[in-house]
Amino acid sequence: MKINYIKTIILFLLLSILLGIPLSNFTEKTSLAYAVRLMQLLRFGSPIPHKRDMNGVPLIRYPNLGNKYYYNPVYVGIYGLYYYDKWQKNGENNYFLDLYLIYNLYPPKYSNNIKWQKDFISCANWFVENIQIKIWNNVKYGVYYYNFSWPKYELNSPWISGMAQALAMQVLVRAWMATGNDVYRNTADLARNAFYVPVDYGGVTYMLSDDEWWFAEYAAPKAKRPYVLNGMEHALIALFEYASYTNDNNSKILFLKGLNVLEKKIKNYTAPNMLWTLYDLDGTVANLKYHEINVNLTRRLYALTSNEKLSIYEKWQNFNTPFFIREFIYQIPNEIDMIALLLNIFAIYSLFIIYIIYIILVNRSKNDN
Repeated sequence: MKINYIKTIILFLLLSILLGIPLSNFTEKTSLAYAVRLMQLLRFGSPIPHKRDMNGVPLIRYPNLGNKYYYNPVYVGIYGLYYYDKWQKNGENNYFLDLYLIYNLYPPKYSNNIKWQKDFISCANWFVENIQIKIWNNVKYGVYYYNFSWPKYELNSPWISGMAQALAMQVLVRAWMATGNDVYRNTADLARNAFYVPVDYGGVTYMLSDDEWWFAEYAAPKAKRPYVLNGMEHALIALFEYASYTNDNNSKILFLKGLNVLEKKIKNYTAPNMLWTLYDLDGTVANLKYHEINVNLTRRLYALTSNEKLSIYEKWQNFNTPFFIREFIYQIPNEIDMIALLLNIFAIYSLFIIYIIYIILVNRSKNDN
């Protein structure tokens, strides 16, 4: 009987692997979220990669950067907009915040609305206090530095981000409208002015022609130029909002220059060999989170502009290439992908083991009788 049970266990392991692969297509969102927590727990002893400082401003721990937390201006903006939406109870940024909540946002749970307001203002104040003022070609502008390196795009500390500039503008203009304090509006103007400065001179813009400007999510003079879609679209949405809320013609012109190049490049973000989208034009396949963000941000821009080139989101939202094919066949899987797949295999294998234990107990009960 022992040999039979050993053979059965081995058979169930093989079946678990075979069944875990298709199962991962249906559990991807849940398994990826748990995979992040599990990896953090195994590596650092704590499953949550985010924490908040005494004012409620987030700090992020990255697995490839060791057990240290960093301020990430993009996440200060994301949390700030989340706090604002909770304070105002309007959900106006749900089109992308809902996706971060599934995968990697760890907000507090407040019942007191004043606490949401306080944390929102704290994020706005962080943008005021941490902006670095520069001058280029008589343009006074401000940027937010990343004080860690990011090897994937050859970014050495310090570097900046067009997406960070955009989210800062969105938080700051809401703080200005809510409080009437001009320091928020003035700081937002400085953050916006970084879009006038070429990447090679300390800004966030690739000036492809007089009327086609691309706003780089990852910006540094000697870094790669991957043309990341979601960062560009966040920048455009922020510029559109800022022009609308403040009647600022400069932001409107910047928006139109960016839209001109996006409408030409947007089709290139359809993956060439499968039904999915790309994260960047280096050919990085978007994971599920960023695929859905690509869809939702493009949908948002289409709603704002009615630009028919952006209706491509209607095609993207119907793409359904399975998880295993996307992450294990078309590219080399990362640690999170592998842990997510193993979680699915383990879940099925656990059911088989429970079944084996049940059979053993039943047989033992019969033998005792």
